[in-house]
Amino acid sequence: YDLVPEARAHGRAVWRKRGNRTPRWLYTGSDGRWYIGGPLSAQRGFDCKSGYICHTALDCSRPDLVDGPWLWGDSADWYPDPAIIVKPTTEEELANDSNGTDRSITNTTPSDDQDDLLRNTSQGAEAGEFRNDPIID
Repeated sequence: YDLVPEARAHGRAVWRKRGNRTPRWLYTGSDGRWYIGGPLSAQRGFDCKSGYICHTALDCSRPDLVDGPWLWGDSADWYPDPAIIVKPTTEEELANDSNGTDRSITNTTPSDDQDDLLRNTSQGAEAGEFRNDPIID
């Protein structure tokens, strides 16, 4: 994921997934939670509380700073998944990862020079985009 410098969602940075046919975005929803969502979320200007993946922590300034598991959703519920990780990485780690360009999240915030890379190692569902109350979006 790459930082989108001109984009903000509820006062926080927005990232777009690199190299994906269908755009994916990492953003803060209208409820103060972090989400990974698709085109519908972007069309709404991220003024929503929906996505494929979310974190229940409220009002955390960066997605790599949240405590506890990320969750993936289906049309019925949200499911904690410890395999979903958003964390700072180094350029060297990305270079050593054969899929790095597909899974990296770069430039955590415009002012964050030291930890300028994040990675989402999620294998979560992308079949549908769901609201925080798991209603199909």
